[in-house]
Amino acid sequence: MDEEMASQLMTQMAEIQASVDGPSTGWFTVGAAVIGFMAAMLSTVLVEYLKRRHETRILRASLMAEISAMAEIIRSRRYIQALQDGAEMRRFRLGVNVPDDYFIVYKSNTARLGLLSAHEAKRIVRLYHLVESVVQDVTPGGVLHKGGVVHDVAATGGGEVQEAFKQDVKFLEDALQLADELVGESGAK
Repeated sequence: MDEEMASQLMTQMAEIQASVDGPSTGWFTVGAAVIGFMAAMLSTVLVEYLKRRHETRILRASLMAEISAMAEIIRSRRYIQALQDGAEMRRFRLGVNVPDDYFIVYKSNTARLGLLSAHEAKRIVRLYHLVESVVQDVTPGGVLHKGGVVHDVAATGGGEVQEAFKQDVKFLEDALQLADELVGESGAK
């Protein structure tokens, strides 16, 4: 190897070393790290978004199925008519057997209602509380239940019982209206 060739080789090695140690390499490394970080974050955020959207859809569908069935049962068993009969003093007691786990979907998912919009969650909670109020009145121990609190209709004129019947008619009518709105809207989502 002659001197000239050794000199050229040393010059080329110095240029390579300068290009590796130069400022452009530092920016390249930082850029690559930022791009890698952004890709990792984006994929994590996307996966969480898709998971949450799926959970929201499943929750909504489950609640709407339960609400729809509840509305159908209220209508087919003519509970509003039975309550109206009481409000008009054609009956003084109404007893309905309601299982303890009647609102199983709602009760097991109350902590997850935050997945829904605030407007939707508020209406769902209101619907269930309206129906629950009627259930409390017509099940054992309730003011309207046969075998519950006995009212002396002759002495009181049935006023307390009649008022409870009227309130429960309103509660179920409001609950059915909410159920129809919610189920109808969920079909559009």
